[in-house]
Formats: sequence, C-alpha cells, structure tokens
Amino acid sequence: MKTLEIKDGVVRNIIRIAQSQRDAYAQAQEVLLIDVEELLPVEPGDMYNGFTGLIYRNGVDLRELVSRPLRDQLLAATDYLMATDYPLADEARSAIIAYRQALRDLPDTPGWPASPQWPIYPDRAPGGDSLWHILDAMIGGGAA
Repeated sequence: MKTLEIKDGVVRNIIRIAQSQRDAYAQAQEVLLIDVEELLPVEPGDMYNGFTGLIYRNGVDLRELVSRPLRDQLLAATDYLMATDYPLADEARSAIIAYRQALRDLPDTPGWPASPQWPIYPDRAPGGDSLWHILDAMIGGGAA
C-alpha cells in the first residue's frame, strides 16, 4: 500500500509513513491521508472524490488505467491465433474468438474498471502460459 496526501481534493504527494505518525502528520500538514494499492498509478495532481473514494486523472477513473492496458495486452497475446494460416482446430478457434469477444466487451460490464469479471482463457488453447507471464509482469512479479 502507498499513502496519498490529499488537500482540497487534489493528490499533493505520495508518501511512506508509519502508522504511529499518521495522525500527527495529517494534522500538522492539514491534509487527508488515504491508502491505495501499489498498482494504482496515482500521481500528484490527480483528483480525489471524498464522497466516492475514487481518484481521477483528466476525468478518467484511475482504475481504468490499470484494467484497460491489461485487457489490451490479453487481446494482443492472442492475436496470432486469429491468423488464417495458424494451425488451430475449429473448436479451439471458436473458443478463442469467444474469449476475445468477452475481453472486448469488458468495459461495458458491471464492475468495470474496479473489479471486472475477467474471462477465463479457454482450455486446450495454445499460449496459456504466456498470458500468465503478461499478468505477472503487469503486477510486478517479474516473470521471465
């Protein structure tokens, strides 16, 4: 987790602070301190909505800045499977097409972008291991 300094609805700074020092720091600096996940790409200047608890940049919910690139990378990881000359059984091709359509539809589903229901990569389809490398790399696992 990382801690944000909020003043007048604007992220002023991203800090690391001991729990025991939070109250005194917030009072001295006249700021609100909130904790967010490391993965959220918050920057000073982003806007904080105290009613919803959401953070925005240029009107875009920051959670979308995480979910959309992941969705796009998962789509890109299966592009080669759609080549007409790629040797893929009809059943597997149909499953990949359905998977890719579900990824494209994600932004229109409930829970987007905060907690989307990610489609599951089809069984017996090629490339499954590479998709885990993409996910691992995006969340900082450093898969090779």
